[in-house]
Amino acid sequence: MGCTGVPLQDTPTRAEYAERAELARAELTAALGLASSVEAEAKARALLERLGGAHHGSQPAA
Repeated sequence: MGCTGVPLQDTPTRAEYAERAELARAELTAALGLASSVEAEAKARALLERLGGAHHGSQPAA
């Protein structure tokens, strides 16, 4: 068990966190193409930037 009493095998590894973040970036990037409003697009872009997607090939807001 880890320090928090949670079994270590249930704690995601850095690789798992990185994989989840990459999946989230991909979903947000896809959502940008389907954004139904300027507000929805702005929210998706903000989330993508917070995940570090701005330097993964996404376009800056125009």
